[in-house]
Amino acid sequence: MQAKFFRNLVFLVFLNILIKPFWIFGIDRTVQNVVGTELYGFYFTIINFVLLFEVFLDLGITAFNNRNIARNRDQLKSQFSRILPLRLMLVFLFTLVVFGVAKFIGYDNSQLNLLIWVGLNQVLLSFVQYMRSNISGLLLLKTDSLISVLDRSLMILICSLLLWGNIFSEPFKIEWFVYAQTIAYGITMIVSTIVVLGNSGSIRLKFEWGFTKDLIKMSFPFAILTLVGGLFYRIDSVLIERILTGSTGEIQSGVFAQSYRIVGAVNNFSLLFAVLLFPIFSNMIKNKQSIKELLFFAFSMILVFTSIIIGICNSYAPEILDLLYTESFSNGEQILKILIIGILGMSVSYVFGSLLTANGNINLLIVITSIGMLIDIVLNYILIPEYQALGAAYASMSAHSIVLILLIISVLYVFRIRFGVVLLSKIFSYLLILTALVYLFDMLNINWILELCLYTICGLVLAFLLRLLSLRQMIAYLQFKE
Repeated sequence: MQAKFFRNLVFLVFLNILIKPFWIFGIDRTVQNVVGTELYGFYFTIINFVLLFEVFLDLGITAFNNRNIARNRDQLKSQFSRILPLRLMLVFLFTLVVFGVAKFIGYDNSQLNLLIWVGLNQVLLSFVQYMRSNISGLLLLKTDSLISVLDRSLMILICSLLLWGNIFSEPFKIEWFVYAQTIAYGITMIVSTIVVLGNSGSIRLKFEWGFTKDLIKMSFPFAILTLVGGLFYRIDSVLIERILTGSTGEIQSGVFAQSYRIVGAVNNFSLLFAVLLFPIFSNMIKNKQSIKELLFFAFSMILVFTSIIIGICNSYAPEILDLLYTESFSNGEQILKILIIGILGMSVSYVFGSLLTANGNINLLIVITSIGMLIDIVLNYILIPEYQALGAAYASMSAHSIVLILLIISVLYVFRIRFGVVLLSKIFSYLLILTALVYLFDMLNINWILELCLYTICGLVLAFLLRLLSLRQMIAYLQFKE
């Protein structure tokens, strides 16, 4: 299973390196530079507002379905034909909740108009995610990997034409960005549905109240986890815009988005671990296989990756922001430095969270995530009025760090495994030396991009020297034949 995980991780990372960086830093960043920080902050707040309620589109069905299909592949056809009608009904529930809350908190007409399209995009994306839960549950991981970058590939094509193709005489509008996403998600949904139908065979949609009731009961814990997790990960920008009223809120939300785009790029790569680990862990647990070696292998890889990124962003925050954006803000550099530290908690949590989810410890995850969410919200209300977006960055970093500690303790307790003294000493030594390298490279008087490349190489070499990573093991996994 480690070989399967590593080979598919390499393939998935390769695809994402080809597509995601250009989407995030070529398209999404350019859109913010073209429309301005305030208008992009307006869009960024709305999309995060919609994501707070994505649970009503899903009720935890996607996560439950992924785990169930990974364990019982023969149930695909019967489950698919009965789940699809329920998901169509949930679209109506989602629409009522989103627009009801939007009206309650005072969204104006311009916000509501954009909300319609952003909401539609979330509906399409939720169907794509459900289809992918079937595909990855069947362990068709390469197919799932290709579909995972299809929407972004289409968006890159469409937005490139709109931004640089001189198709229209008028300036680029934020609405065009949203429409491009609608087209891309729609095509991806059709493709992913065809793949699922190709594996399930022909189906007849049927609504069964007994099945629906049982499904909601079984997936309800996943729904609560999705709701709490959505609030935890997405509420910061919404609170910035709500607490800091008027243009100040939208501008600070845009400033937060500048740094969060970089955090999101790192987070997207970390999420790949969870996408692959969850069905593999589920299958291993069902077959009573030891997960310890795979857990530590994935943990070591993600620790090395995120630690290097944290060092880079803390050393070269001014240069990175100047390179990416046409507008600069006094608190922008500090926001990036603080937010990126929190990525260690976010990223490593994917590994341990995937294991607990696969094992069915959903209630434990709900408690841990709820603690993180409450800490984040309380700190935001305390810090945002005085420190604006920087306060939200401190709140996010603190909450994610606490959640990581709780997740690690929980995994060690539930699975009765221990971090050996040797592994802990390697981790401590790696982080200590990596931190020292930050100060050492800061003393060099050379081009910052060259420094960044040298620092990355040193970080990787150090990981191999300390045997946090094993080149021989990686090569063996790539060559392994199942």
